[in-house]
Amino acid sequence: SRPGGRIGGIATAATGFAAGFFDVLALTVIYHRIPVIAGLALGLAIAGAGLVLARQWNSQPFAAGVVGAIIVLAPFLTNGFTVELAAFALVLLIASLPAQIGRNWPVLHAFRTVGVSLTLLGAIGAAAGEEHPHVLLSMAVLALLVTLVGSLWLLTGDEGDLTSSVMIAVACTPGLYSALFLPVWPLGVLMPVGVAAVMGAVLLLVGGLPMHARITMAAMAGLALLQASVQGTRDALLVVVLLMLALSLSALGYQLRE
Repeated sequence: SRPGGRIGGIATAATGFAAGFFDVLALTVIYHRIPVIAGLALGLAIAGAGLVLARQWNSQPFAAGVVGAIIVLAPFLTNGFTVELAAFALVLLIASLPAQIGRNWPVLHAFRTVGVSLTLLGAIGAAAGEEHPHVLLSMAVLALLVTLVGSLWLLTGDEGDLTSSVMIAVACTPGLYSALFLPVWPLGVLMPVGVAAVMGAVLLLVGGLPMHARITMAAMAGLALLQASVQGTRDALLVVVLLMLALSLSALGYQLRE
């Protein structure tokens, strides 16, 4: 092959798939020529095809380039963070999950998780003054579950994978942030409690996790419970609840140490 041929081919292919994704995004969100469901399906197909090709070529730069370009440039195309943009970002997150199977690509994992989390945070903040972001809350939950599956897959095969542990914490932030804009009861409290329950369930049911992953999930569970306690408890009971929470976390820390 010619010198630079592989690099040029990767760059050209990544640009083509990103441009195709942008075309579908524009036709769906800006020009309204394609129904949202059809646009999401087309976006999933385009991103998935690009990432399948990246996997076939065994090229992390190709996969990360497609995801990174879409995440960085899409908000400029939609003039800000919207619910539709968050939906397309979630589709991109789901499409990139199979590319991780059998590949430890930390850059791709970081790009897709941080990018989607920031998009969700921006969309939640933009929608907060208009209506309660129940749709975005659902997206945040799904993004957390998808990221958790991908991270656990990588962690069970590589105990030194610090990126996956950090990405679990990053993926928790949209859900916890969205709960701040919801009525205290039920969703304002149940959302952080649900995050804590998921982290606790993983700690109890998934064996062989490295210490850094267990510490990360325990810390996010503690943060979520703290948020739920502060939001859902009256002032008179808050001190008692926080004391009980501190004792529980201390016991959990002791168990992790053992």
